[in-house]
Amino acid sequence: MILTRLPPQLRIDDAVPLRSPGRVLQDDYLLPHAMSAAQRARRSGIPSWQRHRILAGTRINADEGFRVAVALRTSPLYWLLLQARYDLERIRREAVAGGLVVRGIEKGAECIS
Repeated sequence: MILTRLPPQLRIDDAVPLRSPGRVLQDDYLLPHAMSAAQRARRSGIPSWQRHRILAGTRINADEGFRVAVALRTSPLYWLLLQARYDLERIRREAVAGGLVVRGIEKGAECIS
């Protein structure tokens, strides 16, 4: 898929379970291919401390997304979008639970999806 323009009302499929990029990496790439975290780290050039952070659920940045993408032959944008979705959904859940009120948006209204 070639993405040339993002629509301003881009939505995320709520049917897809929320997972951190680290969880996606572990479940969809490391486990099915019997690749250890150490093997992936060697292929990507990501230091072990960074690798452990990603797998533990810490935010993935552009450099890490690029390195993981190169190692796994995916797109860096894929990893950054996974992180953005994860962050936005966590914030949305916290906002709904805490009754966040934003000028122009009613309590409980869909503001992030």
